[in-house]
Amino acid sequence: YDSYKPIKEIFAEFGVAASDNVLYEIGLSQISCYDISTFKALGDIEYDGQPVPRRIRSKTTPNGKKLYIGAPGWGKEATGGLFVIDLDQKKQLKILEENKINTGLIGMSDDGKYVYTAVIDGLKIINTDTDSEYKTIRLTEHEHIQDIIAGENYTIYLITYHYDSDSSKDYKFRVVYLNKGILKTINLTSDEYKVFRLLLNSGGRYLYIIGNEKIVKFDTSTLSVESEKAFPYWAAGAAISPDGKLLFVQALKENKVIVYDTEKGAAIKEIPFKKDLYDILVK
Repeated sequence: YDSYKPIKEIFAEFGVAASDNVLYEIGLSQISCYDISTFKALGDIEYDGQPVPRRIRSKTTPNGKKLYIGAPGWGKEATGGLFVIDLDQKKQLKILEENKINTGLIGMSDDGKYVYTAVIDGLKIINTDTDSEYKTIRLTEHEHIQDIIAGENYTIYLITYHYDSDSSKDYKFRVVYLNKGILKTINLTSDEYKVFRLLLNSGGRYLYIIGNEKIVKFDTSTLSVESEKAFPYWAAGAAISPDGKLLFVQALKENKVIVYDTEKGAAIKEIPFKKDLYDILVK
């Protein structure tokens, strides 16, 4: 880290969030604000974090009042945690779960009342009205969260893996309800070299588990797997179209984006890209 000085320049900006009118570009220690229509600069917000590149997630509350940034620390003197930003006053309010965030993954309930964040000992749920802990849902020993996505009615979907010095990664898909805990668990094929991602369509009916050389279509209304289709790529960045008909999945090793038709259950197009594409956003 000390010998690789250009890394801060390379990863100077690596996260975006948005409210109705403002786009927020999240950098290592500041957030640049832009008018979402004209891209006119609206000033910067300073905050204390130096989060790890590519491992940051952020969410704005539906009323556009607060921005939550989940990020582990980067470097010996950096502070990790869940950063709470007041967007009206353009200042950092506090750091929650300081130095306990281990992935930077966060989700938010559809009404903005709760933020879900991965911590060392499970899934931490934060009340956004008070910015204090609501509860913690514990996982098993050595079980870590790899991805989080929030569904409707306080449902939370997780990809987790079990890992210790004596075992390989054992992946699970878990359905969690805010006040009932873990409702359902599906074991996924163990393979420490594959990446699992979660995508939820706009209506919330279908959730897609992408990774391990297949795409699993999960029906959230029945809590059951509807289909599994082969997908012979190492998936990394992924996004879903607003109508839920297309998945855009980054095939990391092949340097291309695969366009996947969710109704046909098949890839329909390939888009080449240069190296160092880290994520995909579809509007």
